[in-house]
Amino acid sequence: MITITNVGLKTSEFLAISEGCEPVELSAGCVAAVEVAAARLETLIDAGATIYGVTTGYGISSASRLLRSEFEAFQLDTVRSHACGTGDPLEFPAARGVWLAKLLSVCTGLTGASLALAQQLVALLNTGLAPVVPRTGSLGASGDLVPSAHAGLCLLLLGQFMDKSGRRYQGSHIQKEFGIDPLRLGPRDGLSIVNGTATTLSLALHASSIASRLLSYSDSLVAAGIEAVSGHPEAFSEEIAVANGLTWVVRTSEAVRAGLSGWSGSKQTRTGVHDPYAWRCAPQVHGAAHWARAGLEEVIGDLLKGCSDNPLITDQTEPQIISGGNFHAVALGVASDALLIALVQVSALTRQRCYQMLAGKVGFEVGLIAPGEFGNGLSQLLATATALHLEIASTQPASMYPYQLDEVEDHVSNATLATVRITEVLKSLSKLLAIESLLIGRIFELSGGTVEGFAGVQLLKILKRAGLSEEGRYEFSFDIDRLSGSILAGEGGFEG
Repeated sequence: MITITNVGLKTSEFLAISEGCEPVELSAGCVAAVEVAAARLETLIDAGATIYGVTTGYGISSASRLLRSEFEAFQLDTVRSHACGTGDPLEFPAARGVWLAKLLSVCTGLTGASLALAQQLVALLNTGLAPVVPRTGSLGASGDLVPSAHAGLCLLLLGQFMDKSGRRYQGSHIQKEFGIDPLRLGPRDGLSIVNGTATTLSLALHASSIASRLLSYSDSLVAAGIEAVSGHPEAFSEEIAVANGLTWVVRTSEAVRAGLSGWSGSKQTRTGVHDPYAWRCAPQVHGAAHWARAGLEEVIGDLLKGCSDNPLITDQTEPQIISGGNFHAVALGVASDALLIALVQVSALTRQRCYQMLAGKVGFEVGLIAPGEFGNGLSQLLATATALHLEIASTQPASMYPYQLDEVEDHVSNATLATVRITEVLKSLSKLLAIESLLIGRIFELSGGTVEGFAGVQLLKILKRAGLSEEGRYEFSFDIDRLSGSILAGEGGFEG
């Protein structure tokens, strides 16, 4: 059980709840903070204050004042009218993360949303299900209005739910199975549901987690590849890394050296003083990607402690409500795009290592054909690797194209699109890494000797778990998608 407070969560706790379905509860302090803010909102309403989206309409309708009797219907319309997304749904963990990020924002005690809203989010998270949230509809302005509305429909038992397998359920099933009734919306609840950066934050956090796994896997592949091609380990020495000056270059070099541990280097037969850039420059290129991912995680960590709603209730002696721009997700968009650009470089290096291995550059026949074999061997995998790299490299950073909507919403960051794109890039990169894994394994097979290095030994185990036959033969039916799926899920790591 993880306790939700009004000071946020660690990323590891967020992942445990969204991915592992760890149950949650509200702390007493969180309950008190939410109740105080909701009471302050009621005080302002009773005093006749003009509160955007509560006592008034939106946009051009903000000049119209609502009657108290219209509040609940207006908040309900806010959620239902914004639930107009399209496209494939967010994946299960990211969709649960929308609920969780929304809960964290409410629990800051700054929104004026009701305690009932927070309690409903807790109840739904504890079902172990996720909302069905179409991925297209948000621009990163005024919050993630459209996807957040779809997640919010589930609070009303109007939307669709799904389990980890993708099976969908209607609200009637939730009410019968878990005893959860539809939420009755308070005067601020509908606006709090759709407003903020919950969707972008969840997508960015899960992308950052996946990127961490893939980059670590790629570091280990470099080590396994160096042993396979009898490369030069000197490029990963501590002296060279420290001389570079970038901390993440040092850490990447350490990871490669750890992967080479146990390798005697006795099979080293290649000539020349160093290897091609594809291996030799891995600490510098991978290190830049690790640095970009760490930057995204830093932004996420700060936002997990914050409130992305608007307007906010102040904690002054006399309640006040103030409007600002915390619903803007630009930091997440820019940081996600920075990681995307770095991953293009990692992808390019990975593709080139595949080329070196398949083009007869490392002491084996073109296509890694065994003596006496006919055909193209594994040559055609280079076309697939190149296509995957081009998919990654052609993905445009979304932050490069901000849009203007109208006189009020006159800046759109495309942050949600940035996080969706980085998620797709990571899927392509996992397949490219799967191809590199296959090629290294093939070279180990052709070498016929004992694999000594830690990374090489672990890679052979990973390939076997992913479906390598008992005889150790690779066939064209080798399921790259299956291996990439295990890499994405963290099931194909190089753990000891």
